[in-house]
Amino acid sequence: MGMVERRPWTRRSVLGMMVAAPAVVGIGGVAEAARRAYPTFDLKADFGAVGDGSHNDTGAFQAAAAALSSAENRGGTLVIPAGTYKVGGQDKGGVPYYSPWEIFNAEGLEFLDIQGNGATIRLASGLHYGAFDAQGRRIPLSSNESERAAIGAMIRLADCANVTISDLTLDGNNGALVLGGGWANSEADAVNGIQAMATGIWLDRCTNVIVRDVRTHHHGLDGITILHRLRRPEARKPHLLERVTSDHNGRQGLSWIGGWGLTCRDCSFSHTGRQPHAGAPGGFVASKPGAGLDIEPNRGAAHEITREGRFENCEFVNNIGHGVEASNGDSLDNTFANCVFWAVSDTRWTTMGGAETGAGHAVYIAKPGVRFTDGTRFHGYFERVHGSADPAAATAFTNCTIEDRLWTNGRVHRKEYLFYAQPTGVGVTWTNCWFNARASRTVHITHDMRFVNCGFTHNRNDLANGTFQALFENCRISGGKFLETDLVTKDYYIRLVANVVVAPGTRATTVEGLRIRWQTPVTGPIGTITPGTYPQL
Repeated sequence: MGMVERRPWTRRSVLGMMVAAPAVVGIGGVAEAARRAYPTFDLKADFGAVGDGSHNDTGAFQAAAAALSSAENRGGTLVIPAGTYKVGGQDKGGVPYYSPWEIFNAEGLEFLDIQGNGATIRLASGLHYGAFDAQGRRIPLSSNESERAAIGAMIRLADCANVTISDLTLDGNNGALVLGGGWANSEADAVNGIQAMATGIWLDRCTNVIVRDVRTHHHGLDGITILHRLRRPEARKPHLLERVTSDHNGRQGLSWIGGWGLTCRDCSFSHTGRQPHAGAPGGFVASKPGAGLDIEPNRGAAHEITREGRFENCEFVNNIGHGVEASNGDSLDNTFANCVFWAVSDTRWTTMGGAETGAGHAVYIAKPGVRFTDGTRFHGYFERVHGSADPAAATAFTNCTIEDRLWTNGRVHRKEYLFYAQPTGVGVTWTNCWFNARASRTVHITHDMRFVNCGFTHNRNDLANGTFQALFENCRISGGKFLETDLVTKDYYIRLVANVVVAPGTRATTVEGLRIRWQTPVTGPIGTITPGTYPQL
């Protein structure tokens, strides 16, 4: 970091520091020599921020954004000294009736480095959020722009390049919002909650972005929103989120609404919709989808796409909706490596579409090219995957574990099976995966799925004697291993429906135990299962 100018900001002082911007190199930054060509500002020294958690410092952030935007080569470094910076406000009486203050908004920057130094930016208490009339009274549902009370985004960037945001906490303080009724662009969507902006970081049509060592939490809408509005990206727009924690937000930890080339590494997108609020329906600040991550290019093929996402060592835990949802728009080729998905039930939740247990599925995948690999773990029920005759398009699982393990609160979203295939699973593959059922059956498969060197451990003993622990229909099994624990004391079986193919492989398919047998209870075979086609008996 270069020497910080210790003088009040003026347009003349900014222009006096400018030289021509050199070429950009690498994601999220420029070469060090190029960096020195951009100005460096200090939020306190140059813009009068206090950072004591009491004084409202919105004006300092506005002035910082204006200074960076006024620079001749459009950009620079913003140093935020350690402290707590209260921000945000609303103008009342206009249209909308509650209009949010801008905080840090910038467009068209060529370089931006926000250095947080462990600082916290916290939303002011008592702001209105949702649907309200001109007298400040709550409206149950609305799609009227005048009745939309929004918060805005703490950091809002559009058409910016070479951006780094680091070492910062963004606290949306959603437990201290005054909540109105549901608001969205249509009343049909407003029944799903408040869809007005109340977001930590909002990135639109940006490229070469790094967000590192940031916590963004308790926002009314999203912790982070990445999108690419107005047009489809013509090339990759690299974004890297590294060691980002986005938790207790109302709608999503991360909404990926549009873009091409997103990497998330060592991140957590968890506890969405779990912030208690006495004024909220159901008792929580929450709106649909309520996911950890929503991959939803919601304007379709003509506009937004999501391409080539990679998520490494990330966790999606205890969200009111699905851990990850990919169900709308033009989405393709997203990989999850060594990730954890944990669907946790909460019986207090009774609204938002009538969710029966207060939790979504571990994952909900209805789009092509999604892969789960490298030790990824699923705790909690799921059922939706994407089937296709094209192997590259069908959902693929490699080296994964599926288990109904309880979370720290003693709960997990558990149904009859660990995985129940909806009618979309043709061509889905499972390779070197293990299904470990603690209090569920393992699988209910009704389509042409492929299982290669997969294991199934059965532990459930409360089913009626003579019934089945797993069901396969029109599947191909190679090198399967079916186990039972010592807790199983009744006679069960692996049920085969229609034509199930047991194929030769690198190892034999085996049934190891005495009480759970192949194809029929009591008399069905155990040990090595002969390759061949098995009809229903």
